[in-house]
Amino acid sequence: MPKPVFYMRNFPVPPEAVISSAFLSDIKELSAIDDGVFDKLMEILRLAEGFIDRDGLTEKLKHECDDEDVTRPVARIIFNVGRYLQDTGRKADWFIEQIGNDLEELAEDSQEILSKEDFEKVRPRLERLLQPIPGLDRQAKAETLCEVTGHPLETVDMICDLRPIFNEERSAIEGMLPLTTLRIVCTGPDGLPTALDALLSRQQVIELVEKAKATEKKLDLLEQHAEDSNIVVPPTSLTRASEK
Repeated sequence: MPKPVFYMRNFPVPPEAVISSAFLSDIKELSAIDDGVFDKLMEILRLAEGFIDRDGLTEKLKHECDDEDVTRPVARIIFNVGRYLQDTGRKADWFIEQIGNDLEELAEDSQEILSKEDFEKVRPRLERLLQPIPGLDRQAKAETLCEVTGHPLETVDMICDLRPIFNEERSAIEGMLPLTTLRIVCTGPDGLPTALDALLSRQQVIELVEKAKATEKKLDLLEQHAEDSNIVVPPTSLTRASEK
């Protein structure tokens, strides 16, 4: 059964969804980073090739700097704000201006975390941090392609049961019929789950297993071909293998 969802079309996401007390703390921590270290981190990200997802972003920062007090706020700001801007279509300049204009209203204790003066001092670094990063932009395109190519699969179940066959008088069970139901739940174009039930014969179950094994071999071959041809396969929900 699909999980219940709360659905609102075109609901405006306010900046407060991102600008939390923890976010303000991350901004303040930017001011403590050494100038040379910060410049090096920005250069590494700007020149990075391929696709950078959240784990990749963290790894690239850690490779350059082992201090988590430095890499953690940088990674969180880039990823969380970047995701917000991508989802809302807003620009980084607007978002930064929003912080400066509404800093006192975001939370009662916001001034204790990040004062307006502290924000203005760290603002140039925040502006640099939120400039387009090619590797992150490429990753965003790949993830968007995953979302618009077909309906994402939420769950797939195969339910087996026995259905009784009664006699004419419904006084006795004359036999039992084994049935297999394939239930597929996808995310529909409106973001809501949509389900499909298909009744499978025993032979169709066997064929389905064979097709799944054949598909796995095809994927292995395609991934190997991409690797041999120096074609990058971006890490997305469609390409990551399960760790289970």
